[in-house]
Amino acid sequence: MQHDPRSRYTFPGKPPGILTRAFAVVAAVAITIVGLMFSVVVFAIALGVGAVVAIWLWWKMRALRKQMEQDPRFQEMRRQQQAGSSSGERSEVIEGVVIREVREEEPRERRD
Repeated sequence: MQHDPRSRYTFPGKPPGILTRAFAVVAAVAITIVGLMFSVVVFAIALGVGAVVAIWLWWKMRALRKQMEQDPRFQEMRRQQQAGSSSGERSEVIEGVVIREVREEEPRERRD
């Protein structure tokens, strides 16, 4: 009895028939459709939860803004900003990069 090295990759017996192949295709399509349906449901739930969280955060920030506007420090800061912009003062922030070149001095000669 001679060993066929390809035998581990093939099914023993007859190759699958046309009905078996058709069933495999139908099963693969059905599994894909069911998977897509579940992914759409999961996406819709995540979108709903995200919307609820965003609305909740907006509501909390709204209350925080009202509280902040009642703070005297915030009111003073706002007055200063409005006074600065109406008086013609310009305040600019200039961003940049400074490159400093360091030169090494030549070695000095020893004086004896």
